[in-house]
Amino acid sequence: MAVEKKMITHNTKSNGMRTSTNPLPASDSHRPVDFAGNLSDVAHDITQLVELQGQLFVVDIKEAQEKLKKPIILAAAGGLISLCAMPLLLVAIAQGLMLAGLQAWAAYAIVGVVGLVIGGLLLWQSWLSMKDSALVLDRSRAELAQNVAWLKQMLKRRSEAARMEANCRI
Repeated sequence: MAVEKKMITHNTKSNGMRTSTNPLPASDSHRPVDFAGNLSDVAHDITQLVELQGQLFVVDIKEAQEKLKKPIILAAAGGLISLCAMPLLLVAIAQGLMLAGLQAWAAYAIVGVVGLVIGGLLLWQSWLSMKDSALVLDRSRAELAQNVAWLKQMLKRRSEAARMEANCRI
């Protein structure tokens, strides 16, 4: 950084005007510290980050709703089939097995296990689909973490720059 000697005029009570030379860095001599401007810039950046983070969150929620439709329908279908239709069908199958020569307890046990397996598979498929849809908000979380890290870094750099500027003026 080039150092230039500047003539600085001071007012004194005794003789009116006095001049002296003061070595100041050339770039600092023309640039006052603008704390209000820096604060305004930071506030503007924070406002934009919050606004963008909110928009991303809304998009993620809509995407999560779309991805949750299928799992909810599958869970409802699995639950309804298990609770309503399956018992009737399973009793009919058990009656058919008894007519084929199985004892009643064996026929009902076989049909009960098959019913549990079918209902369980439907619920398991629903669970897998729900897990995948929960990952949608990971994008918002990751973006928020990046924004907070960037903001901390920016504030640290600006405070260090302001301190250095103040030290150069002393």
